[in-house]
Amino acid sequence: MKPGEEKIWNAFGEDQTKELSYTEIKKITGLSPPALSKYLHGFLDMGLLLRDLETKKYYIPEGNQIQTIIDSLKWEHMPSEKFTNLHDFWAQWEEIDREQKYYMARDLIAGAELSNKKDLPEREELLYKILEGSKKNTLNYLERQINLIIRLFMEFENNPEHNWEDHKDDVLKHLKSNFDEFLLPLLHTHIQIMGANRDLAPAMFDRYTESLEQATPTAPTRL
Repeated sequence: MKPGEEKIWNAFGEDQTKELSYTEIKKITGLSPPALSKYLHGFLDMGLLLRDLETKKYYIPEGNQIQTIIDSLKWEHMPSEKFTNLHDFWAQWEEIDREQKYYMARDLIAGAELSNKKDLPEREELLYKILEGSKKNTLNYLERQINLIIRLFMEFENNPEHNWEDHKDDVLKHLKSNFDEFLLPLLHTHIQIMGANRDLAPAMFDRYTESLEQATPTAPTRL
């Protein structure tokens, strides 16, 4: 989460019943109008905030696991460009993990909010966008992790103080734990999203069958 987004989030504090106007948020955060508008629109698009049509005030939706997001995302700012030791490697690895948890929580919330919409074609289109966005975020996550692993071995290669054999067991144990904590929650997120929108499963099947037919020689079959 960017510093400006964090300021907005902190403005609501732990009180999930608080409602704040644009002016109040601007005063608390000190953000410029363009930046504040940009971040607020982002929160609205992700379903992390809602806006009352009458009062024009922003508030945190009830029952959307917001506190879970806060608990799982520790808003520390880790180094993001390069690292010079194993501590920095794990710091960046955990930073990427936190971002992915944020995306999964955002998708989970969006899927739950989507189930309340009445317009079926609109729901179908929005669900497809949620799933496609999740797919892109997952691919980006894996690409960043692979890049980080490559850089880890550059560290072993360039720094004689770090020997791979001395660290191998710890590294592999840590990597396995991280993937377990990523893949299972990812699958669980999609199960919950589709569970809340199971009436759209046939439409999603048709869309993804077409997508897979273009990517692979064999398409899935209905059970």
